[in-house]
Amino acid sequence: MRKFAQGLIVGILLTILFLALSGAAQGVQQSITVYFNRINLQVKGRPVMTDNFLYNGITYVPLREVSEMLDKQVFYNSVTATVNITDKLVDSDYVLGDSAVNGVEIGMTKQELIEMHGMPDRVDPSVYGFTWYVYNDDYQSYVQAGVQNDRVVALFSNIGEWQLQDAIGIGTAQGAVNEKLGQPLPTITEGKYVYAVGQSTEYGLYDFSEQLYSYVFFDTHQNQSVTAVLLWSKEIPFKDIYWGSFHDFEVEKWQQAMEQQLFDLSNTIRLRMGYPVMDWDDQAAEAAYLHSCDMSANQFFDHINLKGEGPFDRIKAQGIRYVRAGENLAMGQINSIFAVQGLMNSEGHRKNLLGEYQRLGVGVCFNSGRKQTYYTQNFYTPLTVER
Repeated sequence: MRKFAQGLIVGILLTILFLALSGAAQGVQQSITVYFNRINLQVKGRPVMTDNFLYNGITYVPLREVSEMLDKQVFYNSVTATVNITDKLVDSDYVLGDSAVNGVEIGMTKQELIEMHGMPDRVDPSVYGFTWYVYNDDYQSYVQAGVQNDRVVALFSNIGEWQLQDAIGIGTAQGAVNEKLGQPLPTITEGKYVYAVGQSTEYGLYDFSEQLYSYVFFDTHQNQSVTAVLLWSKEIPFKDIYWGSFHDFEVEKWQQAMEQQLFDLSNTIRLRMGYPVMDWDDQAAEAAYLHSCDMSANQFFDHINLKGEGPFDRIKAQGIRYVRAGENLAMGQINSIFAVQGLMNSEGHRKNLLGEYQRLGVGVCFNSGRKQTYYTQNFYTPLTVER
């Protein structure tokens, strides 16, 4: 484990759990001038709290806040980059079974999912052949529902009071999981192919039921207790879960989804463990993205780049002034779900994830030639100057 310090410890992680076929994307920046107004906007007699602004003679108002004040649902689809505003739906009569996580169960239709939880806060692409419907408005009940052909075929969460098969939840000991589900599977046979899953202290692959497989993730710093679960339908070819399906793969959109998911999952862990959540920071995210792509393009994996610059040099170059800062790196994991579990099970990275930071930026970049994914997290607490 490499340590890098400037008032704190910063570590790196090198674990290849799966290989991802991908490529790197380039960023483009453009500056515009806007003027914030002091217009008193009201909707149904209630004031709009977010500032409006003026650009090219047009006053712009916060879409989500105004829509929700009109009792509408706002749904952003990051796959198609579109915003949909719809009426709120009525309550569902769907009855949940013992494989539900935060009110979501594999087998429910997309309509039933939306009737129970509303439109998702974000829609993310995946490499598994389905689309993630992400519900992150309330981190206490955070859940990702994988939707394919208008049906939920997968789900993931790392927070909540759920109990799978009335026995397995956050904090359950691995021994109790093995007693309920049997020993983790070392291999999966599908047709003429045998997939070696491997052994890990951080997770186990289980034959959850006749219809489902599951990855159960464990916290090695808390007595091998459950910290997250990923369930999916056996109707999905295991090769898609094992390798990832990259047909019609849009690298940039998937990359952005992984950045948002790594941010969300870092915050749900903090909330679950009694720490305040962090705010997203664009400047830190830009520094993180550039470093991930630098490592990808120049074939190195380190906090110090080939110019001799460290993480603190890079965030300062983005205009960040801080009282404390840190950086986490990961490489090779197929997605942010596996990346955050690995980071939390590494002592140095865990200290950053649970550190006294207020802001976080995440940058993810891919290398199609070496089939590697690079993740960078830049944490900091801003320096406030009294005037």
